[in-house]
Amino acid sequence: MHFIYKDNMSIHSLHSSDIDITGFAGIRERVLVMSPQRFPRRPDHVWSGIGSLQYMAHAYFTAKGQTGMHFHEHVDIVSIITRGEIEHRGSLGDGSRIAAHQVLVQCAGQEGFRHNEMNVNDEITGMVQLWLTPSLVTSKQQSHQIFNIETQNTHVYGLGSCFESDTQISILQVNDRQTIQLDKGDWFYVLAGKLRQADRQYERGCLMKSNQTEQLTCESAVTLIKFTIRP
Repeated sequence: MHFIYKDNMSIHSLHSSDIDITGFAGIRERVLVMSPQRFPRRPDHVWSGIGSLQYMAHAYFTAKGQTGMHFHEHVDIVSIITRGEIEHRGSLGDGSRIAAHQVLVQCAGQEGFRHNEMNVNDEITGMVQLWLTPSLVTSKQQSHQIFNIETQNTHVYGLGSCFESDTQISILQVNDRQTIQLDKGDWFYVLAGKLRQADRQYERGCLMKSNQTEQLTCESAVTLIKFTIRP
């Protein structure tokens, strides 16, 4: 298996297609990030996280698939729906539906929560899911909030949102031929489209980080998740 992870370049990358598919119940997923504090048996090629990011998976629900009712505690969960629609059942947001171009942020707070996520379609529903260590603020609040991805920069988690944390998460939408800046320490995950830097191309499913500031050009309209740590 070939993993795209080049330490001799300023931009390091890991592509989801180079990771084995795992999963449970009606979920199939490729796990890109596992914090060693939460997952002590993390595979070598899986990244260990940035800031409070514990876990990241690019997943899909099988047709009419569901997770089954389960419990979460001591965690904030960000779910970006990339295609299709899910229905949410449980102790928070019961009966709500989250569709493509929407983001669900859930905070377990001090009580924790139970939920079942169900694909309402006869085709697969796509999702990227992130687990984060709660901040001093989010650990005290139980929350379930849906965001629409409508602007060039939709800030869904961290300082400036209603979920205060040192780890900032935004969804960026960038037009064809525009450039974006990947600052030292920032991470990007490509949800759609293609970017280029010199002779290297980064496309959907690619997780990137840089050890210096770099400029990348969009070869098509691009949608990205941006992770930033702010002191």
